[in-house]
Parts: sequence; structure tokens; C-alpha cells
Amino acid sequence: MRSPRGSAHREDRSAVNIIKSLNEVLFVQEGLRGNDEDYYDPRNSYLNEVLDRKLGIPISLSVVYMEVAKRISFPIRGVGFPGHFLMKHVANDREIVIDAFGLGRILTPNDCQELLDKIYNGTVSMNASLLQPMEKRSILTRMLYNLKGVYTQRAISQGPFSDRKNPHDKSVTPSEVRDRGLIYMQTSLFAKALADLESYLAHAVAPEDSSYIQNHIKMLRGIVCATN
Repeated sequence: MRSPRGSAHREDRSAVNIIKSLNEVLFVQEGLRGNDEDYYDPRNSYLNEVLDRKLGIPISLSVVYMEVAKRISFPIRGVGFPGHFLMKHVANDREIVIDAFGLGRILTPNDCQELLDKIYNGTVSMNASLLQPMEKRSILTRMLYNLKGVYTQRAISQGPFSDRKNPHDKSVTPSEVRDRGLIYMQTSLFAKALADLESYLAHAVAPEDSSYIQNHIKMLRGIVCATN
């Protein structure tokens, strides 16, 4: 009788081989790659531009990767990992974490911790909750946040960045406070980011992105406390 452990191992190897084949098609034959030279170019977030230019960021490359995998009935879910979108394949309670921006590299928990260290300077520890899969709507929302952040950052660079945070000021909406907080986070202004995101949740009415923002707030509190 075949052992369940041996069967699971063979399925793992089969999954790895499929991932290698997907990587060959997407990153070798088609030439897709991450845009390291101009990461914040908004074209990196438009799927038609990604396919035409063969350049993208983690989330846009992952969307292409997942859609191709779907065509061969190989299930892959998007993972809203902090600061670097990932994917994972799950079978028989085993997870294979994949980095599309890293040309389909399979990541270990240590690799994931290294990604966190690059972004948060060692103040955030790897745990399983950071690898929770995202629904399609949430992935789309994150892509739109990224794109809006890019354009907002460009606007900021061309003029003064107001620090008004009063949500009762009609000229400053809660969503604008949230967007500014996300930009602060991307530029390592963690205390300002925390203040804006907390203000957003305190004043926004039933925000659909509450869970997404709360996860950022939790990490930011840890970072701010560690640096004070």
C-alpha cells in the first residue's frame, strides 16, 4: 500500500514541476519581468501595458501568472503580503509560496522574513497570518490603491503636501486621509502613516477595506513602538 506521506511528496514535486513550466513560459519565453528601474511607473499596474511592455510590479505580474495557471486548472491564490504581493498554491494542507516579481521563485519562510526585513528593517516578524489569500475584489482594490498612490505621489512631488487631517473639513475626505497614510507608509514615515490610517478608520463610514487597513495599523504600531 502506498504511504500517504509518499503520495503527498509526489504531489508536491508535481506542483513544483508545473510552477517551473509556468516560469519557463512566462519569464523565459514571453520575457515578463519586474520593473526594477522604474518601479513606480503607473504603466506597471495596467495589465495591457504589462503584457505589451513585458514589465510589471509584484501584484500585476501575479495577476497574469494566476490567470495563466487558471487556464491549466492549476489553483493559485493571491497573497496580500505586506509591501510585496505574493501567490501560493495549496494542496493537501501544504503551501508553496511563489514570488512573481522574483521570476516565479519559490519562497521559504526565511525568504519571506527577508522580504519583510527589507521593508520594515527587522521590526515585523513573519507569521502565517501574513500569507492569508485575498479574494479577487480585494486584489483589485489593492491594485487601485497602488495606482492611486503613484499618481498622488507624483502630485505631491509637484507641490506642497498638506498635513490637514481633520475629516470634518470638507476639503479633506477620509479616503484622502487613508491614501496619504498609505503613501507615508511607502516612504517610511511610519508615525504619520499610523496617525492617518487610524484617523481614517475612526471617521470612515463602514469602510470595505477595514480589514486591509487594520492589518497595516497593527504592523505600523509595532514599528512605531520599536523605534520610540
